[in-house]
Amino acid sequence: MLPTRYEAAVTLSPAPEANSRLQLGGALANLGGQLGLDISGGRTQLRFYPKLVSSYWFLSHLAEKPSPTTTVFEMLEGRVPDSSSPDYHRLMDGAVTRLGHLVNIDVDDRANVFTVVVRLPSREAALATVANAVSLVTDFNTHVRRLQASDNRRFVEQRVDSARAELSSAEDAVAVFLQGNKSYEQSPLLAVEYQRLQRHVSLLQDVYVTLARNLEEARIDEVREAPVLTVVDPPHVTWRRAEPDRRRVVLTAVGAVVGALLLWFLFNREISALRDRSRFS
Repeated sequence: MLPTRYEAAVTLSPAPEANSRLQLGGALANLGGQLGLDISGGRTQLRFYPKLVSSYWFLSHLAEKPSPTTTVFEMLEGRVPDSSSPDYHRLMDGAVTRLGHLVNIDVDDRANVFTVVVRLPSREAALATVANAVSLVTDFNTHVRRLQASDNRRFVEQRVDSARAELSSAEDAVAVFLQGNKSYEQSPLLAVEYQRLQRHVSLLQDVYVTLARNLEEARIDEVREAPVLTVVDPPHVTWRRAEPDRRRVVLTAVGAVVGALLLWFLFNREISALRDRSRFS
């Protein structure tokens, strides 16, 4: 007997941002590499998220989330997931493989959206699993964004410290010059040298102020939780069951019957022909 499954779906779109919301550098590239994902581009790509949803990391975490009273792992493997069990990894591999066949991702490049579709034995489980998928993607984005923001903040902090030291050194050079040349205005060469030192101090001051401002922005970005995905069509489940498809089952059965009758007819005709040839001979 064919299994009964209901279909739930959600449509998402990468949220655009003028300053390239996710610079896929250090932290994200490393984390994506651990998942076997190539995300080394300069901006978030639409096709990154379908690859994330189909990754082992994502499906294994999705299998262990409640949907709603049990887990997908338990529905597929018939037992509660126990990471201390010696068969846990083998069972998880099986659950991930089966769940991978039940999760489909449809990408619409023109509309810049992708749809995650899940088919499970009950409406409640299918709907909860789709909602869990959105939650996992959001958690992943938040974690990655904070890693990237932390990397950026540490880099800017280093540059601020370096700029502060360079500015202090330049100001000390001006002080030393003034102590040794109190009447530098009377010498054209000394006056030019003083102006050169002052220009260097002014340049370093501008650099330091800019970096200090960037550091404050980096600290804010590190704790900001801006959405990276826009939910175009919220999680929903179809009332009618998706599997088995009665129309497809009927058509398959009719085709099988017609094929069997055709084979029976051809077989009987060939047998009759053989009998007629043997009778005349």
